[in-house]
Amino acid sequence: MDFYDVVVIGAGPAGSVAAAYRKKQKRKVLVLEKEIFPRFVIGESLLPSCMEYLEESDLLNVIKKGNFQVKTGATFYGKNRQCSFFFPTNFRLVGHGLGK
Repeated sequence: MDFYDVVVIGAGPAGSVAAAYRKKQKRKVLVLEKEIFPRFVIGESLLPSCMEYLEESDLLNVIKKGNFQVKTGATFYGKNRQCSFFFPTNFRLVGHGLGK
């Protein structure tokens, strides 16, 4: 029987980073994921605010090599109003080599 220090449920961005952090701390980690990768999940994003955590957990180079789509901004609509964000000027993205 195998024993683990940490069990992470879900291998999305948050679960992957959590598992990588614990692995760097020399913990024995088991990640459980019900889907087969690559998976299509609406709403799962690698937003610029995630990049620091990916870098700290040594996952950023994996993301860069994967050639994932870069999200450079977002626009929210509601009640005849619109709010837009351009990530390179509002969040850290360019400094991690993923933005232009």
